[in-house]
Parts: sequence; C-alpha cells; structure tokens
Amino acid sequence: MAETYSTLSALFTDIADAIREKTGDTASIVADDFPSVIRRSLQVKIREDCLTFSSPSAFSIKTNNTSKNWDGTLEYSTNKKSWIEWNGEEISAASGADGYVLYFSGIGNTIIAGNNSNYKWVLTGSDISCIGNIETLLDYATVEFGNHPTMAPSCYYSMFSGCTSLTQAPALPATTLADSCYQFMFYGCTNLIQAPALPATTLADSCYDSMFNGCTSLTQAPVLPATTLIYTCYYNMFQGCTSLTQAPALPATTLDNYCYEGMFENCTALTQAPALPATTLANYCYQNMFRGCTGLTQAPALPAKELADYCYTCMFQDCTSLTQAPALPATTLASSCYRYMFQGCTSLTQAPALPATTLAGGCYRYMFQDCTSLTQAPALPATTLASSCYRYMFQGCTSLTQAPALP
Repeated sequence: MAETYSTLSALFTDIADAIREKTGDTASIVADDFPSVIRRSLQVKIREDCLTFSSPSAFSIKTNNTSKNWDGTLEYSTNKKSWIEWNGEEISAASGADGYVLYFSGIGNTIIAGNNSNYKWVLTGSDISCIGNIETLLDYATVEFGNHPTMAPSCYYSMFSGCTSLTQAPALPATTLADSCYQFMFYGCTNLIQAPALPATTLADSCYDSMFNGCTSLTQAPVLPATTLIYTCYYNMFQGCTSLTQAPALPATTLDNYCYEGMFENCTALTQAPALPATTLANYCYQNMFRGCTGLTQAPALPAKELADYCYTCMFQDCTSLTQAPALPATTLASSCYRYMFQGCTSLTQAPALPATTLAGGCYRYMFQDCTSLTQAPALPATTLASSCYRYMFQGCTSLTQAPALP
C-alpha cells in the first residue's frame, strides 16, 4: 500500500532524498524550490463539502441491498482527509472526541437511491443526526462552486424510509426538482423532529409524495412557497404526522390532479387548516386532505364555484372536533364532488347551504353520514338530479328532526 504523507514537507523531503540517491548529488534541495503548480496539486485538503452523520453512540450505515445503487461514485471518510469508495456494504462510524461520525460525498451522480425501496439506506444505532447539503452526495465539487448538481427522477426515493434512529435531516436546497425526487424520503422516521427547508417553487410530479408520512415526532412543517402545483406533488406528504400542530401556508392558486390528496390525513394534533385560495380546482385535488384530523376545529374557506370530479371527497371525514362547515358556493358540480366530505363529523351542528340546481353523479353521496349532532338539513333546491346524487346523504344523522324539501 502506498505511503500517505501528512505534510508537503515530508513528501518533498522524500523526493529530494530520491533525487540525491539517483544523481549522487549532496547539495541541499529546498522544498520551496519545487514548482508551485506541483505544490498546489499535491496540497492535502480537508473536504468540507460532504454529508455528516453523527451520534453519541456507535452506529453503522449500509444500503438495504448492500449494493451500489448510484450512477457515479460515493466515497466515505472518518476524518474528511482520507476517502474510500463505498459499494453500499455496511460501514461503521469512527469514534472521536464528540462521539461517532461518518462523512459521505459523491462524484458524478444524478441518482442516489432510485425508484426502489430496497435501495434505501439503513442506519443501525440511535440518535443519529445527518447534517450538511444532501447535494454533496451527487457531486461535491459542483456544490463547492456554489451550483446545484442535476437530479434524476427518483433521486432520493425512500432514502431514509423507516430510519427510526434519524433525529435530524440534511439540507435540501435544490430549486429545480425531478419527478419523485423526494418521494418517501423520510417515510416512518418517527424520531425526526424538524423538517428541512424546501425552497423550490417549481415542482415536479410526486416530488414530495409521502415525504414525511408517519413522522410522528414532527411538530412543524416547512414553508411551501410554490404557487403552481403539479400532479400528486403533496400527496400524503404529512399523513400520520400526529404531533404536527401547525400546517404551512398553501398559497397555490393553480392546482393539479391529486395535488393535496391526503396531505394532512390523520394529523390528529392539527387544530386549524391553512387557507386554500384556489378558485379553479382539479380532479381529486383535496380528497382526504384533512381526513381523520380529530383536533381540527376550523375548516378553511372553499371559494370555488365550479367543482371537479372527486375534488372534496372525504376532505373532512372523521374530523370529530369540527363544529362548523365552510360555505360551499359552487353551483356547477362534478362527479362525487362532495362524496363523504363530512362523514363522521360528530360535532358538526349545522350544514352549509347547497345552492346547486343541477346535480352530478354521486355528488352528495354519504356527504353527512353519521353526523350525529346535525339537527337541521340544508335546503336542496335542485330540480335536475343524477345517479346516486343523494344516496345515504344523511344516513346515521340521529339528531336530524326535519328533512329538506325535494322539489
């Protein structure tokens, strides 16, 4: 194995001795006389642009299939000086003055995990923090020059999925995303307490799909500045985040199919919903969005007057603390648009006005089913009906004393 030199002086001294031995010259050779270009190229440098894993106790890292799943090179180090190419097999952290640590950086990668949950990283240990710029795994030199490496679709797919020992997430500074790039990235990370900033304003299909799903210790969501949404971009993003007390602002006015579906489903600590300013909806856009949010006491305004297929389906289903429904001014309905919308909202005492006169298939189906505190049904002025439009609309409403007229 080649000898490693800790300083340039030691290296140059050996070179000078080799020259003397070859030439028989006994004159002094000064290290500073070596060309500066050689000195710069040989300069020992600590690689600061890397991803750092640390813990107070011993831990190890491997890929789930113990194989290389990236398309360039990944290297690891225990001191930021000596770097070894990684093939995905298990490596153990090094012990230091402040605990245990491992460093990672990449060269020429566009993908790290890929569209397969079997390629995720497995962290064995406890209280493991991951800090630094995740983009250094793609190409640390690009990051060093202040640029963003290119991400391929599914770049970090499921990377830390199920890592219950992860307590801190790395920075995700990319502003141009790729399809499914962060999908399932922190799924089931039950000890993750803070989400990283997500500065991108231009999204991609499924980019944040289920990203923090099941992160039961997460208390605060990151800012989501995008105003134009993409297919399934926030799908199930915070589903099951039972400690999340505040939702981020959602300024988007241009929606896409399934964009908010299940976004806060079963976020039982969430008490207030964010404003939803969009007036033009998309198919399934709000489906299951707040389903099972048992702490939700206030619903957002829903200003849209023209609906889309399944747009509000199950939106507030089983929100047992919701006492008042939002106004529903829409007069142009769509297939199953209000289906199951307030089903199981046992504290709901008053239904919103429903002004539409022309209905759509299944539009009110199960809408207030099992709303046991509802005492009065809304007027139903429609004269043009559709298949299953009122089916089970008030089933289980045991406090309802008067039925509406059906003209």
